[in-house]
Amino acid sequence: MVKAAAPAATSADLYAKPGPNEEYIPSWVVFDKQVLKFDGFFKEAVHDSTLETYRVRRINVLFYLEDDSVSVMEPRTKNSGMQQGTLIRRHRVQKEDSAQYFTVKDFAVGSDITMYGRTFHIVDCDQFTRNFYERLGIAQGAQEEAPVDQHAEWLERQQPIVQRATATPNSVFGVKSLTSGGLSSPGRVKRDPLLQFLQNDRKVLRYFCMWEDGLDKRKFTLHYFLADDTIEILERVPPNSGRDPFPTFMKRQVLPKGFCGIKELKIGTAVVIHNRSFFIYDVDAFTKQFYEEHYAMSDEDFAPIDVDDKAKALPRRPIADYNGFGSEEDSLSACLSLDPKPPKRDLAKRAQLEGVVMRFSGKFSDKTQDQTRTFGITFFLGDDTVMVTEQQSRNSGFPGGKFFERARAKNPVKVAKARACASPPAGGPRRAAAAAAAAATCTTVEQQLRVQEEAFYHASDFYLGAQVSINSFIFTLLDAADYTICYMEAHPREWPQSDVSTVLDKLASVVEATKVDIAQLMAPAAKDGTVSLEDFSSIMNKADFDLTLQEMRTLQRSLDVNDDGRVHFPFLQKFLYKDTTADA
Repeated sequence: MVKAAAPAATSADLYAKPGPNEEYIPSWVVFDKQVLKFDGFFKEAVHDSTLETYRVRRINVLFYLEDDSVSVMEPRTKNSGMQQGTLIRRHRVQKEDSAQYFTVKDFAVGSDITMYGRTFHIVDCDQFTRNFYERLGIAQGAQEEAPVDQHAEWLERQQPIVQRATATPNSVFGVKSLTSGGLSSPGRVKRDPLLQFLQNDRKVLRYFCMWEDGLDKRKFTLHYFLADDTIEILERVPPNSGRDPFPTFMKRQVLPKGFCGIKELKIGTAVVIHNRSFFIYDVDAFTKQFYEEHYAMSDEDFAPIDVDDKAKALPRRPIADYNGFGSEEDSLSACLSLDPKPPKRDLAKRAQLEGVVMRFSGKFSDKTQDQTRTFGITFFLGDDTVMVTEQQSRNSGFPGGKFFERARAKNPVKVAKARACASPPAGGPRRAAAAAAAAATCTTVEQQLRVQEEAFYHASDFYLGAQVSINSFIFTLLDAADYTICYMEAHPREWPQSDVSTVLDKLASVVEATKVDIAQLMAPAAKDGTVSLEDFSSIMNKADFDLTLQEMRTLQRSLDVNDDGRVHFPFLQKFLYKDTTADA
């Protein structure tokens, strides 16, 4: 009979068990994001080297309390030449001499642990780890010193020599360079390329230059590598310039003959390289700092020079008039792009306002036209379209029915701005100046499309008393359906004339300026403190309070508190004369 293997021990066996009346909380909840950190090292043999026989590599061992997982990482060292970082990824590590896994009790300062054939010696741990072991009753040893790496010790002995040789700029840059044009006078000491490289590796001075190639101005970036006194020139090719995108104008090479020293490379000077004159107009931040440290220059010496030509205003493409084929938006997209696309629809607006319709009744605004004809103007909020129908009247001579097919209609007031945006300025000086001012707001295709879109009628353009021009006929909106009135009152931002508080504030300012007594005006037609809607409108119009038809309707609806068709003007008087009412 085969015996079952004993269950693997975990760190939870060392923790205190909850009492009979205490709630059990799993360890992965209690110790979530809690990690024990140990510092250690291991020795790696080095063969075929006269400087060292082994190398000491420092490591950090992390033990995660929530699941007893372990990870080993080696801090990265600059220019070490070794692959450092994660040596053992995080997981539960099994001991080599048994089937058990590493737990909390297996880690202690001064002990050795073996993982995957490599032995790590622990020399220290952080304060959190020590406090954790104290609560468990396990003492941790004192901190130990890790042995010194022989190669690292040799590098430290060499470092003072490099620092003494490179303590001042003259010790490195004041040497005889390839062109005798270093930072200081040439010939003082013998040039040492190694010291120059160690001190200035990856240090590059950057100059922004310009070369006038005939009538064209071409911009370049000149890089001066301090490590070996070489330069390269890269061209900055602007988009849509017509040139091939090959930025390397001159590859990195030693200084050409006749090249001046970097002390003479300043903003405002010209550098001749291969018979081409490059004008320096700016430098980067590192170059400024370099010159300030070595040549005591100030910010005034690095004022950039503007070499860009003033941008010329591009001629705008005129938009052709609508020819009647298809929709106007579709024809507009063909005028603004070589690859016309269908006009974008506001699907979110259509889904939200589909079926929402505003209905008005109106007549011709021109009194010379037949005033007996009555029209129904319908505005569809889902797609901002308008439809006009004529009510049939007997013996009028007009058949009635559909007067204007459902379509989008343009506002003549906004059409003038759209035409100024679509066409170049023309005419006299004043007209050209006005057209240019209107066109300044529509320089891009998107702005032109937005201006053309604003030329159409929108929902906020329809209210009682408004005049709308549809198919060259001007209509005055005289009445509206109850649903339309309620919808406008529910959206006072779009229709401020339907906001009761706004209308009352306007009326109060007029009454205060004119010193008119509302009660005295209403007295002849008043009955029990009320007047009919017709008398209220007539009295308010005669008093010349400068209220629009929509504002008048808003007042009537708000003061008809009993829905009996009569206005209770004491409520209006109470609002307009608050101080008098309070005194009474």
